[in-house]
Amino acid sequence: MALPAAASAAPNPPPPPDWIAATLGTTTYVPPTCTDPTLTQPFQSFGDQNYYVLAPGESPSNFAGDGWTLLAGANITTSTLSDGTTGSVLDLPGGSMAISPPMCVASNYPTARTMVRNVQGGGGVHVFVTYAGTSTWSKAKDGGSCHGKGNAWGLSDNVKLSPANTDGWQIVRFALVPDNGNNDHQAYNFYVDPYAKR
Repeated sequence: MALPAAASAAPNPPPPPDWIAATLGTTTYVPPTCTDPTLTQPFQSFGDQNYYVLAPGESPSNFAGDGWTLLAGANITTSTLSDGTTGSVLDLPGGSMAISPPMCVASNYPTARTMVRNVQGGGGVHVFVTYAGTSTWSKAKDGGSCHGKGNAWGLSDNVKLSPANTDGWQIVRFALVPDNGNNDHQAYNFYVDPYAKR
């Protein structure tokens, strides 16, 4: 007797930034109210004395994910954090994507950093940026890849946000996309660095 045919695998989503653009194009955009944020120094224990502001949908050491769009397996889960406490983190298995709510930044917000680790596999998490009212809204920029210390939590290098060199506030959204394959990554404390506001 013939064996039943194996179930066909689900098709992979279009690669970023096309998938990001297609998703944003069908997502209602509500601009936030822009005011100067309260800054903190969250990474002093790592030797980073810079001041930062959290991306929306987070509180310190807790990635609640409020307002984030979680796609293709991206989810919020509980994990032991780098300091031994327990908190919520963003879990990104291979092929998934998480898109932030819109955030106000300015030309002096050049970089971001996050805590990140590999649950399974290697690689890292790419951070794509899109700015409202510009060509990047439909063609996201790759700001770089975040890497931790293998299975242990580590602070990523800076990723580039590439805001326009103009006066006033700019509206940005971040898309976090893990490397393809059987990888699984987690992240929390995604902070943006307004370096000229120290």
